[in-house]
Amino acid sequence: MARASYDDTTYIETRDLSLATHEGPVYQHVDLAFPRGRLAAIVGRSGSGRSALLLTLAGRMRGWSGWVRVAGYDPVTQNQLLRDRTSLALVDDLVTLEPRLTVAESITERSLIDAVPLAKAGTRFEAACAALQVEFPRSAEVRQLTAFDYTRLAVALATMRPAAGVFLDSAHRGLDGEECAVLMAGLEALVAAGTFVVVTVLESSKLPPGTSIHRLPKPEPSAAAATAVAN
Repeated sequence: MARASYDDTTYIETRDLSLATHEGPVYQHVDLAFPRGRLAAIVGRSGSGRSALLLTLAGRMRGWSGWVRVAGYDPVTQNQLLRDRTSLALVDDLVTLEPRLTVAESITERSLIDAVPLAKAGTRFEAACAALQVEFPRSAEVRQLTAFDYTRLAVALATMRPAAGVFLDSAHRGLDGEECAVLMAGLEALVAAGTFVVVTVLESSKLPPGTSIHRLPKPEPSAAAATAVAN
């Protein structure tokens, strides 16, 4: 197969990307191209490999085969550079927020983890909150937040890292139709401001017009859940 060439108008591109475990395929033969300047989405039913593909594109998955470029980086030879340029907001049970922390403590914790000065982290957090149309009392505890605000807090925290791409799994989870629409509008605002955003959802009807979509096929009965190393 001819080796694909990276186009600087494309943020993420894959060719024949596949992942399997000893239990069977997780996702297979994924060819996609997500252009810059547009919200990107992976659409698929439970068990179709949505989360695993998201982690692969963010440089946090091992054992895959095929060809991938993310912002021009090769995740095989430039994995640490790719990880530095991407940030995970939520990924099912792998990447979550600490429920016992307050919003203020969550900001401090994330700034320490990502080695970002607290003042700069706070500025980035506020900019993301403005795009997402939300304000958080600093004393509010994460466990007190609705699913809608929990998701928006996770995204805002993910933008504090000096990364060009933010990845959000199961963006629709726990949200009603209106909340999902507001979230997607906020994510589009982040994209317009220069942050590339990739989400996963069950159905494309939850996405705004103009979203760049890759659909995963209906999972086979033998499809396996992947084990990932994420941060």
